[in-house]
Amino acid sequence: SAEIGGVRTRFSDTASVKRPITYGYTSIQNNYTINTTELMKVEIPILVHYRIKRFYLGTGLGIDYLIGLKNETIRNQETSAITVRQQESTGYYRWDRYNNLGLSALANFQLQVTDDLFIGLRGNVGLLNQLHVDYRTLRLSRLDAYIKFNIR
Repeated sequence: SAEIGGVRTRFSDTASVKRPITYGYTSIQNNYTINTTELMKVEIPILVHYRIKRFYLGTGLGIDYLIGLKNETIRNQETSAITVRQQESTGYYRWDRYNNLGLSALANFQLQVTDDLFIGLRGNVGLLNQLHVDYRTLRLSRLDAYIKFNIR
């Protein structure tokens, strides 16, 4: 079976950037710390199920596409005379630090409540690196509880 769903994943990833700037005789050090706190994805799981009465056991692959993420940026600006700290929380947007496409292995258990209503649990283990950087690997794993309706 195949379905489509939205995923909002809370997690923590930090990136740091340092940029010195010189204006005449004054040197300014800009330090940015960027904390990513949420990922929003669209996911299409493709599953094969084995049915035992009202219980379904399944396995398969999930393909997801990153539609947005949420960051918090802390900026420290230092000169020889003063230090300024700014904190900014931004809305959902796209950032090239993360890969847009993801692939994951799925294990699924669901219970058929009525003909068109199911409740279930799905384990999701990331197979691809979520980061678009060479020096670090981030594979996301999660456990989803869900309610599914069949539309006829």
